[in-house]
Amino acid sequence: MWIKKTILSLLVTLILTATFGLLLACTDPNSILTDGTTTTIVVTPGVTITAHFLPFSGDTSPLFDGRVTRIWARLFYWDEADETQVIFENFLTFNSQNSARIDFGTWDTTREVEVALYALAGELPLYTASYTGNFAALSSSNITIDFGPITQGYALETGTYASIYKTPSGDVYVTGSGGSGALGLGNYNAVNTFTLLPKKDEGEGALNWELINTSYTHTLFTTNSTSVYSTGNNESGQLGQGTISGTAENSPGQISSFFGLSKLSGGDNFSLAITSVSTLWAWGLDTGGRLGTGATAPQSSPVQVGTDTNWSNARAGFEHSLGLKNNGTIWAWGTNTVGSLGIGATTVSLTPSQVGSATTWVDIDADTHSVALQNDGSLWVWGNNWSGLLGLGYTDNVPLVDTPQKLGSARWLVISVSNTSNVGIQADGSLWAWGDNSSGQLGLGDTTLRNVPTRIGTDTDWVAISAGDSSALAMKRNGQIYGWGYKLLLGIGESSGNQLTPVLIDGASITIVPWVAPEISD
Repeated sequence: MWIKKTILSLLVTLILTATFGLLLACTDPNSILTDGTTTTIVVTPGVTITAHFLPFSGDTSPLFDGRVTRIWARLFYWDEADETQVIFENFLTFNSQNSARIDFGTWDTTREVEVALYALAGELPLYTASYTGNFAALSSSNITIDFGPITQGYALETGTYASIYKTPSGDVYVTGSGGSGALGLGNYNAVNTFTLLPKKDEGEGALNWELINTSYTHTLFTTNSTSVYSTGNNESGQLGQGTISGTAENSPGQISSFFGLSKLSGGDNFSLAITSVSTLWAWGLDTGGRLGTGATAPQSSPVQVGTDTNWSNARAGFEHSLGLKNNGTIWAWGTNTVGSLGIGATTVSLTPSQVGSATTWVDIDADTHSVALQNDGSLWVWGNNWSGLLGLGYTDNVPLVDTPQKLGSARWLVISVSNTSNVGIQADGSLWAWGDNSSGQLGLGDTTLRNVPTRIGTDTDWVAISAGDSSALAMKRNGQIYGWGYKLLLGIGESSGNQLTPVLIDGASITIVPWVAPEISD
């Protein structure tokens, strides 16, 4: 269950400034860019154009979220002979997350231009934006560019019974215990090597898998037809297929009349989803109000949580849930015995309650505790601290952490949590872990718990992770997948014992095409 940057529509305004500059400023306070102030002028030939990424006047927050380290830009036009004329094509000078500038040179005439922008974490592209238009129209109006996420196409997941990875071609491979049916292979047998999951055919040929998520005892999928499937235990209706049964399903079955999801998350006997229109849905066990519907009865089919249409992410934990809205606010609901909701109390919340007042949150994850990233890359923790899960240097719940508390000063790229441990990647690509370590799930060469983030090895090319109850998976920039912890969940051909340090999983890799600047096309 690894955190990825919140999928947002990031509005960026291109405006000529009084200093003859081209300003890129964001109008959404929770987006990659912060607000900017400008003065518009008329564009005339012979003016030197510069592009600036600037924070709002007086705003001390970083320009980008903590993961973005480089911005690539291209400005070009087509001349009268229909030949490409590139005005600028390079990486920006990007200084300490606070400012960036591109010099576009001098215009010799007004013209229609095309702009392409990419925000990257090292070599990993995160967001892109483009614009085509005539700059001569800027004298009286602004031009808006939408920054959107770049879909990487791969995914890693490890849970209690299953480990899964998905390739950009839509293939899914599974390994682990078959007892709960979470592998979806049509039986209840364990497999100790990554095995191809058959694709679904809804009448027009095999469908590619898209989203995947595995949790405690069940697994969720979507396909490129936008259908939703589930497999595994169904004792509380967590499969969402309209039934509650003590018999686990061992092959993905379709959740009828439920399509078009952007996020999936499974918790302890319940599930959450965000649709493509930003509504929140839940199903399964509702003890303690973990579904957020205001009731406590189990739901065997998806039900909408409230009526809001601005949800961007949701994470199903052990007995509580976290949600992120596209205005940068975090919401929590469910059981709250150890402060996992982060609302400054330990009372149950049957519906979403806002966590604090900050509007700068960009990522969330939850299990028995909660974690979140702010747009400066800082990591915040709250809730259950058994075995040092919060990383604060102690191993119990005294003092109780029932509101978000900042963990150190590092900038984090991604963070993934389970009910025993945490694994994270910092902005420099280094790998860290903390929490319980009884199965070697921290990857540190022993089984001793850690109550503060502890670095795993010295490599700095990690790009994706997933933390499970007794295992962890991670991927390097070259697509190689590593695992550690309980061997059955690693797909390394062994069914017992623990792997105490990261081991390369033979035959398990994801082909990643290195990012290159896109070619200009008609």
